[in-house]
Amino acid sequence: MSNYKDSLAYFKQVLAKFSSTLGLDLCIAGGAIRDIHHDRVPKDIDIEVLNFGDSRYSLGNDDLTLLCDELENIGACHVELYSNYNGEAAANLDFLIKFKWQGTDFDLILQTSRPTTPKEAVANYDMSLNQVFFYGGEFDVSALERTFTTGTIEPTGKMITLNRLSKMIKKYPEYDYTRMVKYIIPHEPDEAQKPIL
Repeated sequence: MSNYKDSLAYFKQVLAKFSSTLGLDLCIAGGAIRDIHHDRVPKDIDIEVLNFGDSRYSLGNDDLTLLCDELENIGACHVELYSNYNGEAAANLDFLIKFKWQGTDFDLILQTSRPTTPKEAVANYDMSLNQVFFYGGEFDVSALERTFTTGTIEPTGKMITLNRLSKMIKKYPEYDYTRMVKYIIPHEPDEAQKPIL
């Protein structure tokens, strides 16, 4: 993904492949979109599951195992399933599947809030810099454009760990993070979570 046009084509390929194989309504959201709009290579790609209640899966272990198996059937490797995942961004997730496909790291995310649209999914993200997505063949980077214009990172009301905020400041020092300070969680999450599969 060396440029915007390459990213556009790749994201279309990814969503078409995973949506048709898994039978899920999906969007790409957050960091990968943010990074390519800053001319940086993303470290991974977050894929949000939308309209989960309309899918053929439930949250039972058998269905989640089937979902992991289907990812492996299309060439995914290093597939790890996490339950009730709570990472640095303090997201509230029922499950997270980490995997690698064609050399790229992915996170497949199901939020507890069950978003039905990409806007609902990114509404739960920790700051305006990350409230961006790719869906239906198009980018929505309106939150990022506001950040470009003002130079200020806007909080969303979601909590964030100090470690996460420090990483964001180091990665994007050109922005003002002052408004994020009151949303810092006073403690880091417990020890690193381990996959259940």
